[in-house]
Amino acid sequence: KLMGSPPLPHKGVESNVYPVVICPEIESQTAGDVINPLDDYHSGNILIDVKPAVRHGQKVLLFLNGTGEDSLKSYSFQMTPLDQATNPPTLMADKITIPFNYVKAGKYLLRLQVDGAESPLYTAPEGHYNAPFLNIP
Repeated sequence: KLMGSPPLPHKGVESNVYPVVICPEIESQTAGDVINPLDDYHSGNILIDVKPAVRHGQKVLLFLNGTGEDSLKSYSFQMTPLDQATNPPTLMADKITIPFNYVKAGKYLLRLQVDGAESPLYTAPEGHYNAPFLNIP
């Protein structure tokens, strides 16, 4: 490119590469269709409103971590991938459903991982995690 006076050739400008990770955010969460197949263990679906929308082909995992005296309890579940039959034509969904099985009733911290990027956990001023929570009745 010619620049200056008199115009002389100069190299173009180039910026450094900088990776950007877009983390999912959980807008709302609900346990639905909950059944009690084994004593105090439950199965059902977790309904999540997520931003940005999940796209076809993305790997989506859900993590539940117990709180208080149940803090050693943790579970993970994978969402069935989106397909053209249930999400045409854009193959995107901002409302997703993830089935869960054999989870002990209680209050859990909820995290969503989309292609390795995790949703944030929020803390109270005292420093302990306070959201997002999910109650399994």
